[in-house]
Amino acid sequence: MSPTKAPTKDTQDVQGASQFARLFIGLMAFGGAVVIGWVSLGVRAWPHLPFLAMLAIALPASRLKVKLPHLNSNMSVNLPFILLAAATLSTFEALVLATVSVAVQSLPARRKQN
Repeated sequence: MSPTKAPTKDTQDVQGASQFARLFIGLMAFGGAVVIGWVSLGVRAWPHLPFLAMLAIALPASRLKVKLPHLNSNMSVNLPFILLAAATLSTFEALVLATVSVAVQSLPARRKQN
């Protein structure tokens, strides 16, 4: 018989995750499984598939914010995608991804109705 572990702060955060966060995590896990299946079957990629995949992930990520530790500010999650696009994609694709994700980031936040 194993002793029951007391819930930690991390497990409480996971259990209290919003429905959007659970959906996002599930979609990332599903996407990883699809990529593994795609590679194992040896399917040849469409030339613009990396751009479209990165754009599909960068757009919802550009609406998210991360609180920076020990600072009074936050950072948008689209910055790593812009840097990754600049390093791996063509110049045109990287500029399109950066422009579109920054435009989505700049949209006003939805106000909650009470």
